[in-house]
Amino acid sequence: LDYNEMNRSCKLSQGCSKHLGQPIQEYCDDCKQLLCLQCLAITNHHEHQLSKYSDYLGKCTIEAKDCLRRVRNLAQRTEEARRKLMNYKKKYEECYRQSLVVLESFTIVSNGMKEWKEKTLDNLENRKELQWRQLEERILVLKKIR
Repeated sequence: LDYNEMNRSCKLSQGCSKHLGQPIQEYCDDCKQLLCLQCLAITNHHEHQLSKYSDYLGKCTIEAKDCLRRVRNLAQRTEEARRKLMNYKKKYEECYRQSLVVLESFTIVSNGMKEWKEKTLDNLENRKELQWRQLEERILVLKKIR
């Protein structure tokens, strides 16, 4: 049943929409219309597939229950997906925080290594200069001895 049919069936407690006060007796499956006895008498539904109104209501009830079951199932699956998504979001945020800590640690180590490199190069340069001076002094001493 589509929405319009279900909407029409909800108005059934009011009776026939064409013949006020007349109770609905049949449903025309071909025309998709609810019919009272007057509708049956004055309209051409004789060759159409008709259902008792109670059977039609039973069919509508079954379809409505099935629709409700599917909506509840979908709502449950949606809630499960939302919970999983929130869990993934929490895990992502925790990983992101941890990556920031790791990045900060790498930055500290990198800066420390740069300082160590500069100090080491300065020390090597100073030692080189000291060794050159010592070497030059020895050369001078050796030249004086000769």
